[in-house]
Amino acid sequence: MIKYVEDELLLNICEELGFNFDNSKDNDLEMKNIIYSVAGKMAIASLWNFENLSNKVSKTSFKNMIKDTIDIYVKIFPSSEGLTSIKDNIVDNIYDIYLSTGHMYTCAYNLAPTISKTANILNIEFRRGFLINENVFMSGLGYFKQLDEEKNSNISIEEMFNLCNVKLERLYTDLQEELKKSDHINISEQELYNQGKFLNHKQDGHNWITDPYLDGTISMLELKGNYYVYQYIDEKFLMKKIPDTYLYSISGKDPNKVAAAILFKYKSLPTINIEVLDDYVIIDYPKILPFAEKQFLLLYSWPYFWTDINSTIRIMDKRVYRAMKFIFEPKGFLFKENI
Repeated sequence: MIKYVEDELLLNICEELGFNFDNSKDNDLEMKNIIYSVAGKMAIASLWNFENLSNKVSKTSFKNMIKDTIDIYVKIFPSSEGLTSIKDNIVDNIYDIYLSTGHMYTCAYNLAPTISKTANILNIEFRRGFLINENVFMSGLGYFKQLDEEKNSNISIEEMFNLCNVKLERLYTDLQEELKKSDHINISEQELYNQGKFLNHKQDGHNWITDPYLDGTISMLELKGNYYVYQYIDEKFLMKKIPDTYLYSISGKDPNKVAAAILFKYKSLPTINIEVLDDYVIIDYPKILPFAEKQFLLLYSWPYFWTDINSTIRIMDKRVYRAMKFIFEPKGFLFKENI
């Protein structure tokens, strides 16, 4: 009787959230993914449980909702007991992803929900936030609907999630135009080598290296929290500081967007590697992915390794992946699929 109740509950959850789950298999990974999504949905729904009519919920209440949901579902599905030992990491992960993707905002020590918005790509309606009385599917922590046909939307997906709205090639050209307005600066080589971090043009998993390129390559470096474009010519460094105002204007001072544009120019941009499964894809994304794009990817995916939820390897609903690729690829981001 208990097994029947568990199966019925699992079936209802999967139908509601659009999961394809085969409960005839002992699939610990998928069960943990389901609990992760349910915990996220319950936490977002809790933002409407206003305390003292203040239209805000405390950060503690939000996080406790995630903890309580995990505890309840682990008791129902004991095969997911491994989530208990990493519960605090999961709570922080869900909180950070929802906050950084605009699902809620902070006010003092409280949280409040943002207005629900939608943007359509292909036949997928992406959601930022959701209405409590409306059924939506989930991939990871992200909400979406599958439409019968493609529809236009009043807001772009780039605007809704602050994604890059120009091609990386154009971004590089704009950077060069911006740098023409400033003069070269002098920094001692000793300081550069001792304290500088240099953009890595090799696809080896490291964004920054300790040695500069001395072959005339135009590249980027970080020194004491500032970012510079440099080129080594005639045995000397030519350098210009990337203005903070420019970084803020294109990315909120995210250096990865400029770095991605430079790597794209030199055909060194790391690929987003994909393993295609029946209903899902496994994604291994490069660390140089700009912040907004990375948070969008994290929002709509599940951790693949629950022992390391910050791993760059994630799993995503294939329907959402097709739409994400449609968004990212025209901008210059590279995908490599292993089918």
